[in-house]
Amino acid sequence: MSRARTTGTNWESRCAAYYSQVLGTPVRRLAQHGVLDIGDLEGIYLHAAESKAHRRWDVLEWVRQARREADNKDVPFHVVLAKRPHIKTPECLAISTIENHARLVARLRDAEDALRRADPATYRLHVEEHGTTSRR
Repeated sequence: MSRARTTGTNWESRCAAYYSQVLGTPVRRLAQHGVLDIGDLEGIYLHAAESKAHRRWDVLEWVRQARREADNKDVPFHVVLAKRPHIKTPECLAISTIENHARLVARLRDAEDALRRADPATYRLHVEEHGTTSRR
């Protein structure tokens, strides 16, 4: 296996492990599907995730690729998980478009508002667990 492929595989594995830990559910690497690729990771809710570990960045092309993979996967959101050398996984970047991020924020806002109205006690527990300013 080439050094570049090994680097990419290792980065995908690190992303899967990190998301599994934070989400508390399994996230795993996916096999490639060619033109109908659906991203590098499975298990990130409603997302197609494209992992990139490169010294030279082509962010716009990566985001376009992630968007195509979200369409192939039939999920509403896409993200590029981009790494530079010598950066810890939680400090790397999750890159998307403003349009994609705005739709995600609107969906979260609406879901939390619905939970708050339907079940205030569960909403309070949710806020205590996830907070508004805490870092995981």
